[in-house]
Amino acid sequence: MDKAAWHETALHWHNRPLTALLMKGISLAHPGLHVPGVGYVVNDPELAWQLLGNDAFRSTGSGSMEDVITGVVGPDALLNMHGPAHREMRNRVMDVFSRRNAAELVGCAGEGLLAEMRRALLEGKTVDVVQYSHRLIGKAVSQAMGVRVEREETYEEMASLACSVTSMLGLDKLKPTREDVEKASIPYRKMLALAQPSYGRVREDTPPSVMSRLQAAGLSFEEASGVLGVVLLAGIETVSAGLPRIVAMLVDSGQIALLETRRELLPNVVVEGLRVVVPSHVILRSVAEDISLGGMSFKKGRRVLVLLYNALKSAKHFPEPGRFKIEREVEPRFKHLCFGAGSHFCLGFALAHMEISAFTEALLDLPGVLHVSSRKYPRGMNFPAYTSLRIRLEDVGRPS
Repeated sequence: MDKAAWHETALHWHNRPLTALLMKGISLAHPGLHVPGVGYVVNDPELAWQLLGNDAFRSTGSGSMEDVITGVVGPDALLNMHGPAHREMRNRVMDVFSRRNAAELVGCAGEGLLAEMRRALLEGKTVDVVQYSHRLIGKAVSQAMGVRVEREETYEEMASLACSVTSMLGLDKLKPTREDVEKASIPYRKMLALAQPSYGRVREDTPPSVMSRLQAAGLSFEEASGVLGVVLLAGIETVSAGLPRIVAMLVDSGQIALLETRRELLPNVVVEGLRVVVPSHVILRSVAEDISLGGMSFKKGRRVLVLLYNALKSAKHFPEPGRFKIEREVEPRFKHLCFGAGSHFCLGFALAHMEISAFTEALLDLPGVLHVSSRKYPRGMNFPAYTSLRIRLEDVGRPS
């Protein structure tokens, strides 16, 4: 096991050791299995891809995302919707997350910030990747939302609140308890409170934002809050969890030097990094009708756990699955499987790619060698993430 793979493994075992053990054991069943009292567990990427695109498996109903998040965010939050209502709400905000708009959002969010990080490294300072990534992601997502803040620290506060919400609504729980919901509601309301003053003040013209689109539809803040909350949660925490880990793997493996000589591999870095990291390990669905798919039979009314983490570590489809290899060629249908598939494919896909790419590019062509000087593993997070990842540049005086 190389250094990058070792730290990835250590991060998981330190975060939730029992969950890591269960995931490892369950991964041996292909394409999946039925666990009494839990539901169907899917480990195979082929079956996961087919299932997520099939209307027989829904995000509403017993055992789905509806059970996990509705008590906190309300019934109209995209992740817990299905059918025409879901399509209508999704279509209202889809243009906000177009590739072109995502590039503009990240460019604006990173302006000055990434240059500041790069300058600090050139001055021989130690930089916390977690802190800078939270600021970049928080700002980009806030701009996409139409949220305006007065203090830069607010972006880091949003990331912290998002983590607090999801850690209490872990997908490894069959259903959150009333206590879980009450605890998660506190940071969730604080996060919404940061967004509320901007609602109603966003102009309808360019640039587009989630708030401007929902305002144009005539929704009050209360009616729009479910979508706003979920976009903030998913948009901030998933990439905040994944980006520092991708940076760590690039540095630990030494492949950042390869990327500097072959810039065309940057899209591969994002795809391969997210395949290894898989920020959100599980997607929940309910079975709407009896169906056989990919060698498994599913009964109506039962729960399905699509274990994306296991699926994207399938040795059949990804030789040496635990290794981070930026030259790896991934089948097109599996390249973005960590963002889901079908009608619920992640709206923020392009934004996430732009954020990771921009941050990574800012670390290239420095006159020296990047090293991780310290890191802190998480504990009890639903989206496993370094709580601190400090990097430094050695041999700063070497000519570029």
